[in-house]
Amino acid sequence: MSVYRKILLVILAAGLLLALLLALLSTQVLLKRVEAAEAAWVADKVHFAEDYLSGELAAMERQMSDWAAWDDAYAFMAKRDPRFIASSYTLPTFINNRWDAIVFLDKAGKVAAGMKISPDRKALVPVSEAEADLCRRVQARLRPEATREGVNGWLSISGQPCFISAHNIITSDYTGPSRGAMVGWRALSPDEVARMRQVSHLDLSLVPASDASAVDMPSRVGVRAVDSQRILGLRLYEDVFGQPLLTAQVALHRDMRGNFIDTLVWFLASFALGMLAIGLLAMALLQRLVLSRLSALHDHLALVESTRELSRRAPEAGNDEVSRLSRAANNLLQALQEDIEARERLMDERRRMDEQVRRMQKFENLGVLAGGIAHDFNNLLAGLFSYLEVGRVALDKGELERARACLEKGTAVGHRATDLTQQLLTFSKGGAPLKRVADLGDLIKREVEFSLSGSAVRPRLALAADLWLCSMDVSQVAQVIDNLVINARQAMAGAGTLQVEAGNLAPGRPLPSSLAEGPYVWASFSDQGQGIPEDLLPHIFDPFFTTKSGGTGLGLAIAYSVLERHGGAITASNSPQGGAVLTLYLPALPQASRAELHPAAPAAPPEGGSARILVMDDEADVRDSLVLTLETLGYQAQGAPDGRSAVEAWRRGQEQGRPFQAVIMDLTIPGGMGGREAMARLLELDPAARGIVSSGYTEEGVLQDIQRHGFMASLQKPYEIAQLRETLRTVLGQ
Repeated sequence: MSVYRKILLVILAAGLLLALLLALLSTQVLLKRVEAAEAAWVADKVHFAEDYLSGELAAMERQMSDWAAWDDAYAFMAKRDPRFIASSYTLPTFINNRWDAIVFLDKAGKVAAGMKISPDRKALVPVSEAEADLCRRVQARLRPEATREGVNGWLSISGQPCFISAHNIITSDYTGPSRGAMVGWRALSPDEVARMRQVSHLDLSLVPASDASAVDMPSRVGVRAVDSQRILGLRLYEDVFGQPLLTAQVALHRDMRGNFIDTLVWFLASFALGMLAIGLLAMALLQRLVLSRLSALHDHLALVESTRELSRRAPEAGNDEVSRLSRAANNLLQALQEDIEARERLMDERRRMDEQVRRMQKFENLGVLAGGIAHDFNNLLAGLFSYLEVGRVALDKGELERARACLEKGTAVGHRATDLTQQLLTFSKGGAPLKRVADLGDLIKREVEFSLSGSAVRPRLALAADLWLCSMDVSQVAQVIDNLVINARQAMAGAGTLQVEAGNLAPGRPLPSSLAEGPYVWASFSDQGQGIPEDLLPHIFDPFFTTKSGGTGLGLAIAYSVLERHGGAITASNSPQGGAVLTLYLPALPQASRAELHPAAPAAPPEGGSARILVMDDEADVRDSLVLTLETLGYQAQGAPDGRSAVEAWRRGQEQGRPFQAVIMDLTIPGGMGGREAMARLLELDPAARGIVSSGYTEEGVLQDIQRHGFMASLQKPYEIAQLRETLRTVLGQ
């Protein structure tokens, strides 16, 4: 929904809500006040009617007071002369004074005279005994000594409400003693009420107190709505004995309330229309002055977003809020542009600094590695030189046994140097495994037994009987097993039990996340040491990371590198029973046969003396020592410093009739032809040429697939005379 529609809805909703609030306020407050004013107006009318009725009653009271204080009446009560009544209380007198009845009672309550107007109002007739009894009850409320007081009020006589007034009969000077009472009443007949209504100009009616409209009135004066058009004002009257007698009702039209409601409806309708007109006008102005400019600003920012051109700026004409918003947007774009440029400069600088830090770290790591290598090789060289010097001295003295012992120990030092270089080659590009089909179970048994020989740690092996074969570099995996066993032995302080288990993992079984789907064999090594702290677990395979005093931090790093190059993995965890658990995984060959573990032995070659061997190596010491070794084995040997010289020597041998039977070549010749290219040239020259590759590296996949490059066998430096003899026998026997 657009902002325009949202604002329009808000304005309309606000106007509607305001109209509802006004209507609620009008009905709950103003209407109640109007009704209260209406009630007050009705109450005024009721009071006016009350005053009118009170005036009528007061007029009768004055009449009866005057007639009771008449000397003739006083004399009548003494003499009881009926002529007085006949002459003074005639029908015209009753009509003129609007009396309905006059009763004279002596002090004992006996009726001295009593007459009333007949229903047809044409004659006077005696009062009934019931009416006389009512007069006696009223007389009983008079005090004889109160000559100027009477009993005045309302009374129901013969079913009609009446004004009644009773006074003591006394002399005209208001002295006594009282000779009785004079009681008179005037009935409020429908004609009389009609006359009162005409005189008072009020819709006045008198209703018996038993009528429903007079029930439960909270006070003597009340107001009661009949319907939406009429309202009643009520005045409750009691008789002279204090009992509810009648209710005077004044009926009025509700003009005030009706006019107010009509006015309110017109006002709310006008207000709603006015709000609608104001809303539409406000929206038109808002669209012209604000929303259209905001839409233009939005389109500009959308264009900036789509084109990524932060240099674009929105128009800033004017000085109102929208203009200030445009300026703020432009300032933001400017700040973003400057920030991005600053970030790019900072990122460039950070990349340069990171590169410098990485370079420094490489140099630092190289320094640590070089220092460790130099330290170990210095120790080995020191021992080697010592054994050689002592052996030379022993030879000079003719002590052959001592000289032999020194040479054997020097050879052992050389083997240690070989192991050190093999560990370093594992991290180099020349550490690619030379794989062959092998039994991991047999290798575990042999290496665990060898690594734990002479220690107090006892192995407990649980290897699956049907453990699958693997394609692996036996020497590298053996080195991994040795490192794991040595770590476990050191973790148990030289005593305890090493639990070694191995089994198969068929495809679909859970694997470490770094492994691809496929068949694997696994082997776990569980020690009884203290375990590995959780915060160190992520770092134990990092090169040079160690917690042991004097440790190199290469053992587990070598294991990780070897297994990764085999397409496997290694994980570390802590056992719930305590101790560390290291588990290795190697790709398996479920279909491989154990017959592949023992290939047929080649035919025995001729002994030395009948074969010429060509040696190609750029290192003169290596080349000369190998030539000397071959001559010691009985072969005729000749050296060449590079591949080109080797090819030339082979060609000359063929031309002179003294051909070479085999060539031993180094792969890498700095600045010259290497062994791979030279072997290709030799095979072009002599397809029967037999080549043996000799290198300290296994890079470029040559040693993994020697036949593809024309070689028949390989020798990985350094090697012993026995390895050289067996390799030559194999090659020359093919």
